[in-house]
Amino acid sequence: MKLADIKGEKAFEVLANLLTPISVLASDDGFNEARKVNAMNAVQYALREHPKELTAIFAYLDMEDPETYEINLLTLPKKVIEIINDPEVLALFPSQGQQTDSMSTGSATANIVETEK
Repeated sequence: MKLADIKGEKAFEVLANLLTPISVLASDDGFNEARKVNAMNAVQYALREHPKELTAIFAYLDMEDPETYEINLLTLPKKVIEIINDPEVLALFPSQGQQTDSMSTGSATANIVETEK
């Protein structure tokens, strides 16, 4: 199920549940380094290093309990493709270049060139 399809009070519940597994992935330096290469490297890394977190994410998006949720080799690729093609899910994992804080005036990876006055 796509994030945009989850509405009302259920949206609050699902987002609250997603925060933990997403924060584990987002705080993993290896995952972040793999993301810098490309999405498939990040997926491969997450599949190897974070199957519990991915299972939880898939379960919550399918409105199921992660403790009893089962995924098999035939449905796993479909779930992965659904996740990486969902722009709302990708927005939960901003790249370094997209992140700015309140003190920033632009992209974290923007080139800054001083001009003469």
